[in-house]
Amino acid sequence: MLQITGITQDPAQQMTVSMPDGTKLLLGLQFWDQNYGWYFTGLNWNNGQWIENGRRVVSHPNMLRNYRFQIPFGIACFTIGDREPTQIQDFASGASSLYILTAAEVLDVEKFIQGLKIAQV
Repeated sequence: MLQITGITQDPAQQMTVSMPDGTKLLLGLQFWDQNYGWYFTGLNWNNGQWIENGRRVVSHPNMLRNYRFQIPFGIACFTIGDREPTQIQDFASGASSLYILTAAEVLDVEKFIQGLKIAQV
């Protein structure tokens, strides 16, 4: 897993993430006070080959699970405690973290979600 670093308390952010395969992911994040949450305002991978907008950031081992047959990566979010990233400072403080999953990690997460034993490396 590749941790996405540099997320601040700024409510509107744009960043470019270098993917493990050498492609780029343009990532837009927005914190909306009235909804108590972070949202992807843009996920643009490989110069527009795949685009997603408006998805709420939630604690999940692969928030992009629905796209596992369309894109060779996933995004995981983990938050300390049993909650979602609902505070503007969650990523900056380290209470929540975002990670890029490789294709192999997406398969491992899928096996876990389906209740199958993950092979030991």
